[in-house]
Amino acid sequence: MTRLTGNDPDKETCHIALDISGTGVTYKAGDALGVWPRNNEGIVQQVLAALQMPEETILTLRHHGPTPLGEALRRWFDLSRPSARLLERLSRTESGYLPDLIATLPAPVAPEDLPALFRQMQPRLYSISSSPTVCPDSVHLTVGVNTSPYPGVSSTWLAGLNTGDAVPVFVQPTTHFHLPADETVPVIMVGPGTGIAPFRAFLQERSARKASGPNWLFFGERHERTGFYYREELEAFMADGCLTRLDTAFSRDQPERIYVQDRMEEHGAILWDWLNQGAYFYICGDAARMARDVDSALKKIIARHGSMTSEQADAFITDLTRSGRYLRDVY
Repeated sequence: MTRLTGNDPDKETCHIALDISGTGVTYKAGDALGVWPRNNEGIVQQVLAALQMPEETILTLRHHGPTPLGEALRRWFDLSRPSARLLERLSRTESGYLPDLIATLPAPVAPEDLPALFRQMQPRLYSISSSPTVCPDSVHLTVGVNTSPYPGVSSTWLAGLNTGDAVPVFVQPTTHFHLPADETVPVIMVGPGTGIAPFRAFLQERSARKASGPNWLFFGERHERTGFYYREELEAFMADGCLTRLDTAFSRDQPERIYVQDRMEEHGAILWDWLNQGAYFYICGDAARMARDVDSALKKIIARHGSMTSEQADAFITDLTRSGRYLRDVY
């Protein structure tokens, strides 16, 4: 595990490499990796104390059969936030810290009733940030560690792994988010923050295959000093000609906030020219705001530099999507 954010006290992003040699696991650049995380041991112990029940207590889980309570709390129950059933039992509508809520239960819970009070653990999906051509025996992840308002189950567990620890994973293939088969086609990638993950994989793949198509990356974070993920690698890709253009937006390094969509609009004429040359346009990252803002900027660029009405620009984007040239990996 390598910390990508340096000494930034407010944000932690990690690069994690998992050894898959001898496992039979295969993947493609653009695929996602599913991780089955473990709950934090401290929280597990707090929940056990709140339940006043020994961890050897046997529960019957629907998908796992007879299971000790301790194992269920570590592996199969999601302790990051309370279930709707638990809040209902407490006559609450607002959430809270799970161990504290359990401690306020008006009566002890019978073992057979416990599984219904917890949310079931679900795998977390991460965009793979390596190419199997370059890294056939490992799979890499770019993980933002979530600490607010409560620690993220998967991200904090991954960030705390030691060399040699086993990680239960599976590959989630994507049907669409891959490089174009034609290696001469231009590629435009917009991936701020951890959204850079699949584009690191794309650049590794295109560099290894000596693909002749030009590549353009828009990357952004809060601060250049602590948030320029994979800077040396990207500069190497620029030096060897694999990365044709690199435009960055570090939003808090100047009085006015600047984001990747602003950089897109600054270079709108060139971006429009790339699209006319058949470029594929990729977005990876935050679905709530970033992807929406990038989509809006793209529409403005197409309308302005393509001399189109708003309706015509919408139709152009629809055609890009239908033809498989506008691709999104957002979450």
